[in-house]
Amino acid sequence: MTGSDKAAILLLYLGPDATSKIFEHMDDVDIKKISQSMARLGHVPRDVIQGVVTEFTDITNPETGFFPRGRNSSRRSWKRP
Repeated sequence: MTGSDKAAILLLYLGPDATSKIFEHMDDVDIKKISQSMARLGHVPRDVIQGVVTEFTDITNPETGFFPRGRNSSRRSWKRP
């Protein structure tokens, strides 16, 4: 699963309001990649969704919601195939 697929699953899980707010802070290239992943995902099993959400919460600081290891570290972990 690509980083774009994981981001698409997470954003679909969060819903359209959160997604639009997040997209406001992203560049057009990344938005396009994630949108393409959203369009082709189809049905995503619940265990896959839970795995993506768990992975995201594992790399964020539960108290602040920020990435304690830095933005680049978080990007690298989500770009893994």
